[in-house]
Parts: sequence; C-alpha cells; structure tokens
Amino acid sequence: MDEVAQDDVSRRGFLKASAGLTFSFTLAGLGMSKIEAATMDGNGFAPNAWLTIGTDDRITIMSPVAEMGQGCFTAIPLMLAEELDCDWSDVSLVQSSPDHRVFGNPGFGGILHTVASRSVNGYYDKVRMVGAQARRVLLDNAAGRWRVPVTELSTEPSIVLHRASGRRMKYGEIAAFARMPASPPALTAGDLKRPDQFRLIGKDIDRYELPDMVSGRTVYGLDVHLPGMLYGSVLRSPIDGKAPDRIDDGAARKIPGITDVIRMPWGVGVIGRDIWSVFRAIDSLQITWKNAVPADGYNSARELVSSYRADTLHPEKPGKTFTKTGDFGATIKTAATEISAEYFADYAHHMTMEPMTATAKVDADGKGAEIWIGTQAITRMIGVASNFLKTKPNRIRLNELIMGGGFGRRFDYHHMLDALFLSKASKQAVKVIWSREEDVRHGTYRPQTTQYLRAGLDKEGRIVAWNHRLELSTSLPRADPKRHAKAGGRDPLLTTGANHIYDVPNQLGEFLQAPGRMPLGPWRAIGGGYTKFAVESFIDEIAGRTSEDPLAMRLRLLSGHPRAQHVLRTVAEMAGWDRHLLSDHALGIAFSDEWKTLTAGVAEISLDRSSGVVTVHNFWVAVDPGRIIQPRNVEAQLEGAVIFGLSHVFKERISVDGGEVQQSNFHDYQVMRFADVPPIHVKLISTDHKPTGVGEVGLPVTGGAIANAIAKLTGKRVRHLPITPDRVLAALRS
Repeated sequence: MDEVAQDDVSRRGFLKASAGLTFSFTLAGLGMSKIEAATMDGNGFAPNAWLTIGTDDRITIMSPVAEMGQGCFTAIPLMLAEELDCDWSDVSLVQSSPDHRVFGNPGFGGILHTVASRSVNGYYDKVRMVGAQARRVLLDNAAGRWRVPVTELSTEPSIVLHRASGRRMKYGEIAAFARMPASPPALTAGDLKRPDQFRLIGKDIDRYELPDMVSGRTVYGLDVHLPGMLYGSVLRSPIDGKAPDRIDDGAARKIPGITDVIRMPWGVGVIGRDIWSVFRAIDSLQITWKNAVPADGYNSARELVSSYRADTLHPEKPGKTFTKTGDFGATIKTAATEISAEYFADYAHHMTMEPMTATAKVDADGKGAEIWIGTQAITRMIGVASNFLKTKPNRIRLNELIMGGGFGRRFDYHHMLDALFLSKASKQAVKVIWSREEDVRHGTYRPQTTQYLRAGLDKEGRIVAWNHRLELSTSLPRADPKRHAKAGGRDPLLTTGANHIYDVPNQLGEFLQAPGRMPLGPWRAIGGGYTKFAVESFIDEIAGRTSEDPLAMRLRLLSGHPRAQHVLRTVAEMAGWDRHLLSDHALGIAFSDEWKTLTAGVAEISLDRSSGVVTVHNFWVAVDPGRIIQPRNVEAQLEGAVIFGLSHVFKERISVDGGEVQQSNFHDYQVMRFADVPPIHVKLISTDHKPTGVGEVGLPVTGGAIANAIAKLTGKRVRHLPITPDRVLAALRS
C-alpha cells in the first residue's frame, strides 16, 4: 500500500481550547503549507502552529515524534524552547496533529516517522528556527508597544527586556496584545543562539513525560476505553500468509461475552465484551487453512547454512553494490595475504512489553475512521488506513499514543487493519489486542543473515582490500517497490553498519537478495546489530593474524578521524585496556560509526568452559553524538541499547521449521533479565557538531566486543548470533 499523508489537518481544535491567537504564515524555507488563523479572542498568542503562549504565561509546545521511552517527546520541544528563550517551568507539551506538512521530520523527507535515530538529528535545525522566529515576533511586538528599536531589546527566560529603560514584559503580557506580521521574520542560521548561550540544551532537564509514566497516568494503547467499545483479536495461520478455509466456530460462539466470529482475508476475528473471553474463543476455534505460500516447508537454519552460505561464498554470484572505493578486484589479486571469515545471525523479534494493540471506530458510511494507536509511522498509518477504507487521508483521524516499547515493531500496521476490519464489520468501536503468542508467531522480524568478509593485506600487514558480502531477505520490494527500484535493488537500511570509516583504500560491499520467506521489519539499530558484529569481529581476526593489538589497529585505521580515535581512547581508558586481568577474564573491544555517531564499547567476560556460559562482568561504552541535548537521557539510552544488544548477543533467536515459528512467549524467546545485566559504564563526549542519533548506537558495539573477548580468552571464535552456550562449546571443540 502507498504511504499517503493526511492532507487537511490543522491545530484549530487545540488552539480554540487554548483560547489562542495564531498566525497564517509558515516558517520561511521549511516547505510547510499555510496554517489558517484559528481564534483571535486576545487570550493567547500562537506565533506558529508549533506553540501557543497564553496570557497566563503558560507556553504549550507541540511534540511531533512518537514516544516509546527514548525521550524525544521532550527533546524536540526543548530545542524549540531554547531558541524561544523561555522558562522551561512555564512549558507544557502536547502531541502534535498528524499533519506531516507542518510537523514532518526533514530527516525523512518531511514525513512523520520515528525510526533510525533521526528525531533529534532531523528536527534540530527546523525546530530551533521555529523557536527563533517566535521569539523575534515577541520582540517585534514589544518594540512596537514601547516604541523602541527592536535591536535595543533582549530576552531572559520568558521575559523581554529593554535594559536602557529598565522595562520588562513577560511573554504572557505580550500575548494579550500581540499581532501577527504579514510574513514570517526572515532569519538565518546566524540568528540562532551560539552554544555558549544555551540555557536548556546540554543541561539535565527532566523529561516531561516521565512523571506520568512512573505514576501510571500515561495512556498507552492498552488503556484506551470508549463507551460501548468491543474487544477483538485475530487468529492467523501458523504459516504466515495463508487464508482460512473451513471454520468451526461453534465452541467460540458459546463462550459468554462473545458477540461475533468474523472471516477475514488474513485470519479469523473474534469480538466480544472483554478480551479474556475473546482469547478463550480464539483458542477454541478449529480452522483449516488454504493457499500455498513461500514459507511452506521452510526451515530457517537449513536455508541459512545452505542457500545463503552458498551464495555469499561464491564471489562470481553478483550482488548489488552498496559501497565501492578503489578497485577491490585488482588489489586482492596482488595482496601479500588474504584473510576471510563467515558470520551468521538468526532471525530476531522485538518483544515489546506492551503487546500490539489498536482501537478503531469506523464512520457510519465506512469512508472514514478515528484511530487510537501508538505508532512509529504516523504518515504510513494514515496512508494504509485510507487505502484500506478506499477513502481520502483527511477522513482518517489518528490519535497518537505513547508506546510501551517500539524498537521498530510499531512501524507495522497489521494490528491497525485488524481493528479497522472488525470495527467496520461490527459497526462499533473495537480495540484489538494481540496475545503474546500471536505477536511472537506473527512478528515482523529482523532478517537472518550470512556475511562473508575478505581482506587483502600488503607485506607490512596493512589492509589494502576489503570485501563485505551479505545475504538476507528484505520486504522492501513488496512494501515500497518505488523505493526499492530507486535504491537499485538494494535495501539501504538493512546494510547500515556495513559501511565503515576505517582507512581501507579498496572496498567493495555487496548485497545479495535472499528469497522472502518471513515477514520482516526494522529492528533496533536496523542492520547494525549483525553488520557491526561481522565488521568488528573481522578487524580483530586480522589483528590476530598480524599480531597487532586490536585497539592499536583501530586507532591506525582511524588516523583520519580524530574524533573516532578519541572515543576509542576514552573507552580503553575507562576499561583499563592494558591492565592485568584475572586469568579467566578477558576484554574485547568494538567500534561503530552507525548513524554518524561515534561509539566504542569494551566488554569484560569470563567463561564456564564446561557449560559454555559466558558471563559479562562489565561493559564500558563511550559515545560522541555531536551536540548532546539531554545528557542524562542520552546516558540512559546508551545503557538501554547496551542491554538490548547483550540480549541479542546471548539470547534472542526466532527459528522456523515447516514454515512455522517455533517460539511463542518469554519462556522460549528469552531476553535479558535483571540478574543478567552487568554494570554498564557510560562516558558522554559532547562536541560542537550537529547532533546525531543516540537511541540505538549502544547496540552495534555489543556483538563484536563480546565475540572478541571470547576469542581473546579462548583462542576460539564464535561467528554466529546469538552466542549460545552450545555454540560456544562447539567453538571450543573446533
């Protein structure tokens, strides 16, 4: 389905509720459509659609991003408030409307998506200019009231000052008489604050949304309740993609509270007055399924080591080039030494704590709907919903909710379609909740991968040639064929992390498309979890062959990147890279430049050689993400990403046999528990560069650091994620 944006949404309703006055101009150079004037009753002032200043001094700022625990709900408005120069204690935050024309992320071409660590980076320039223009409008109005040149005015938090006369006016006072100009103030980047003038950016400002989360006041998707609402869930085929054939629903219909059982193209829906009766009814259904699908008879482990491996190991099988510098083919032929290695990764699931849920109320004519959902892809959801109902995007009213975990899982729309289908069929509002088992068995998984890396070394042991071939399946040809064609048959997101900034003159990266067997979706760090595992493991393998210290080799390969070197030296100092360890402990190091954020990690591990169990005693991580907006939150994000990364390194695996996912819940799809988590030590390095992503960057360094520590301790290498005890024991026996 095409991703269609909502094309006729304003903040009129919010501004009326706020008794606000708005302007009918948009911000210069930002490509936004015109925002209509809302109310003009003199009780408030809205310099643009992003904020309203009340006569009571309350400043309400729109937050355009999806919040799932990463803190961007606060971070984006904080950057606006910095340039507005307001008192943060005067600020309230509100989720913006789903109008991508006004609130879209420039980092995604102006649509409302919250993935790939692009929120702060994407909005940084845009929202600061929003705040600066609003501040200038306040100054201009104050100058007119006082009859002084605007150049004589300055601001302190929420106050305009005329120092020459000692006059002061709070923003709320100005809101009582302020009027909009005919056109927006013509400001440039030079009019924005210098970093040494920041009052909010770079300070530990409390996250606005956290108190409600901690106290239980936050409304998640699971908390939505509408008068007369029904509950629903859907039984899908154990083999993805099959449609129901014969349905025996006699037992289900007899369960008290069940109102209907509905055939759907992709499953069988049950609706009732409470979710537990619905789940009981789902369990009682007897369904036979029809239609052969690509996953029929599919065994993921067998295909990984047969078909995938056969492709990546044979360079004569062409792949789609995703990076090329110099001439790898000619250089590898003349290299003094050639080194190669294979790396594997299994499917992985997102395992969000809040199950997939959406509530929909389809309009009586079937051509519109109101939806309550926590989603990472607002623009996409509106497009999918409007296409499903064969209507216009402006008939879809989407209410964005805070999510109980995202990690890419809530980029998916199938649970929303469930709710729309069942609401339309029942002519009532329906809240769909997926059971944990349905979520695990019908997820959108991180793809399994095979990677083959080759390097050519000259006589001095320097890497002169580098080839990275990886095979995996991608949903891009089906989900977005236009983008797939534009990318030349590649999936740029799934190869993230395979590109690196190491100084190797001749590089060739090749993407091989595997057959699509399973539904796939973005997963935290996208490709970085498996690509950096391979890259950083391979760097250590080369260092072992040349008898060079792994840290020293990385520093040499990053001689042209002093910021990266500083990050590596910082984490090495934190971990005591050269210190004497216990004889059964070892350190491993890894580096990542994913999302243009410079990150380095060191793991300290020990190993029980009889069981194959690896224990992580400490994990150190240093990061340079450019300008840091909220230091304490960035530290928390690094800690969370490391935990997520260690979970994927040691535990997380989806396996498929006979086309059926073998896992179903936390008992057989294991994640990190509190007792498993080691002390995590974080060092933030704030530099005067545009902010880059932080929500995912702690993950890519975990795989390589752990694998390299195991190899240093045992002399044996594990090249398959997750690094389970049986795989460790197999490596020790090899």
